[in-house]
Amino acid sequence: MAGLRRGAGPDAYVVSGTLEGVDGPGRRTVRELDVRGLGPDAVGGLSALPAFGDLEDLTLERVHGVDLAPLAQTGVRGLRLLDIAELDLAVLAELKLEGLLIAEFRDCAMPATLRLSASLRGLSIFNDGPSLSGDDVRILVERIDWSLLGGLRMLDLSVGGNHELAPAVVDLGFLRHLPELVTLRMEDGVVHAGPGPSPLEPPFAGLSRKLRWVRVSAVDPEPLKAALEAFIAPPRDDGDGPQGVTVYQREAAAPAEPAWTIREFEGDDGFGVYGSLQQALGQGSEETEYKVVKRVRALIASADPALLKRLDFDPEAGGTGIYAERRQDLEGVLRILGLGR
Repeated sequence: MAGLRRGAGPDAYVVSGTLEGVDGPGRRTVRELDVRGLGPDAVGGLSALPAFGDLEDLTLERVHGVDLAPLAQTGVRGLRLLDIAELDLAVLAELKLEGLLIAEFRDCAMPATLRLSASLRGLSIFNDGPSLSGDDVRILVERIDWSLLGGLRMLDLSVGGNHELAPAVVDLGFLRHLPELVTLRMEDGVVHAGPGPSPLEPPFAGLSRKLRWVRVSAVDPEPLKAALEAFIAPPRDDGDGPQGVTVYQREAAAPAEPAWTIREFEGDDGFGVYGSLQQALGQGSEETEYKVVKRVRALIASADPALLKRLDFDPEAGGTGIYAERRQDLEGVLRILGLGR
């Protein structure tokens, strides 16, 4: 069939660029499908997917600005989202998934509470790229309703590794909702910050007693490694795979600078402030940082058109930098927006 070509395994196929002309599997049995390189101009988007009645595992790779709604009409059990942008992830709540991977993602909308299926057994979420952000990982982790995922057996969360990215700072208390967890990988760029102690610190209150394979990080790794090894049950020959604990060295975090603090750069490079406009001024959970910047620019233009011309904006997924040659210009911006002191 036009557009479909064989993949690496039996009943595995690949399609690139567009699904136009692909109205289903034809006489083929397609259990695994890899859809690559779709953008908002792809004719039909993903509308052909419901016709693939045998589809079990789906990979969407280098996909952006495409409607994911057709996924709700498939029987997909395993979903991999790789290198994605500008997608609405709300459809994930409608899928009876067993495995989900979301990697290298940015500017994706999602509901305030994302209720993934209780059937989920494996979940991987990570970002590692020069144009990516740990803040996207943080937001997704905070939106997931972990109380529904009591049957989860494998969790992989990470930020960076190959690239230096600011970590995802999250409340790891959600681990207490995962009593069946066997495998946990969280060694890169995920740091606990919450009202209570981390379940990954002794006495590991609420942490799964079924853990057998752990990869985490700590400022002082040796004591944590010894404590985790004592916490994890002795090896059992039950087919769950090898047991092991690895705790990597993590640098102590520098004190966080308050958002919207005006900083002076060395030399004649002027002044800058940084913070999340989406968090401060956003009008809904689906509004991205980039959309809020557009509104902010219009607001400043209305209040002081000359001031806007003296500003530079540098938005990214987790926040926006605003730069000017003079401190008083940034003070004026913060007054207009009602930010900072």
